[in-house]
Amino acid sequence: MIKLKTADEISKIRTAGSIVAKCLEKLGEAIVPGISTIELDALAERFIRDAHAVPSFKGYDGFAGSICVGQ
Repeated sequence: MIKLKTADEISKIRTAGSIVAKCLEKLGEAIVPGISTIELDALAERFIRDAHAVPSFKGYDGFAGSICVGQ
């Protein structure tokens, strides 16, 4: 069954997508030889929280990270 989204839900999805896109851009700029996935995770969490958002992976089913990367 397809559930149609309200204008408010679509606005929230758009905002979340924008935060994710900007976060990925920041992470791409931060990737240099020697940086650890833990450092990238911390950078992503800081960026997401500074945007007044919550990392969706963090705490999900016990997951410790804010992004899904191997450690």
